[in-house]
Amino acid sequence: MHLFTKSDVKTILVPVVNLIFSRDARSFDQNFQSIYMVFWVWIHLLQFCVSNQVSSIDEDAMNKPWRPLPASRITPEGAHRLRWILLPLCVGLSISQGISRVGVILSLGIWINNDLGFDRHWFTRNLCSALGYWAFNHGATSILCAGHHCQIGRHVLVAEMFSSLIVLTTIQAQDFQDIEGDRVMERHTLPILLPTISRNAMLLLLIAWSIGLGQMAQLQGLRYALFTFSGIAVGYRFVAYRTAKQDHKSYVYYNVSVLVSVCWPCE
Repeated sequence: MHLFTKSDVKTILVPVVNLIFSRDARSFDQNFQSIYMVFWVWIHLLQFCVSNQVSSIDEDAMNKPWRPLPASRITPEGAHRLRWILLPLCVGLSISQGISRVGVILSLGIWINNDLGFDRHWFTRNLCSALGYWAFNHGATSILCAGHHCQIGRHVLVAEMFSSLIVLTTIQAQDFQDIEGDRVMERHTLPILLPTISRNAMLLLLIAWSIGLGQMAQLQGLRYALFTFSGIAVGYRFVAYRTAKQDHKSYVYYNVSVLVSVCWPCE
C-alpha cells in the first residue's frame, strides 16, 4: 500500500497535516482524533493513487517503475478491485465523522479526474486538483474540530479558499517532472503545450501570490521580505532547473511554499 502513495506523501499528506496542526497547537493533544485525521487523509490519498495508477501503467513504467503495477506487485485486475473497495470504505469513514459531503465530493472528484479523463487537459486537471486540495484540507480540519467540539472559524475557511485558489492557478508545478510520461498518455498539460511560458508563469504567479497575500495579511519588514522571497525562490527553480529530477525537487519546495503562503499570513 505504501508504494501506491509514496510519491504523494510529501506533497499531499505531509503539507495537509502540517497545515492543520499549524493552525491549532491543541490538535496534538487530541491523540485519537489526530491519528484518525492522518489516517483519513492517507486512505483518501490511497484511493486517488490506486485509481490514477490503474489507468497509467505505461506512464509509470517509464517514470516510476517501482510502483506496484509496473513492478508486478499487484495485477491490474487486483488494483482495479482495490480501487472500488476503497470508494465505499472512504465514503463510510467520512460518514462516521459527520463529513459525508466532503467524502462524497472528494471521491466524486477522484472519479471525474481519473475515470472520466479530466486529468488529460490542463484546465480541468487544475480544477480537479484545487477541489481535491480543498476537500483534503476541509475534511481533515473538520475531523479535528469535531474532537474539540468547536465550529470552524472564518480564518480557517479563508485559508482553505486561498489554498485552493493558489493550487488552481499554479498546480501545473506537478507536471514539469512528468512531461515524458504525459506525452505517452497524450495529456495536454501546460508544460507540454507551453514549455517556456509555463515555467516563466510559475515564477510570476508565485511572486504575485506572495506579494498579494503578504499585503492582505499586512506583513511588514523582515517577515514580508522573507515571505516574498520564498515565492521568488521556488518560482525561480522552475525557470532555472529543468531536468525531471530537479523538477521533482522544485515540486516538493512548491508544496512547502503553498503551506507557508496559507499558514503564515493567517497567524
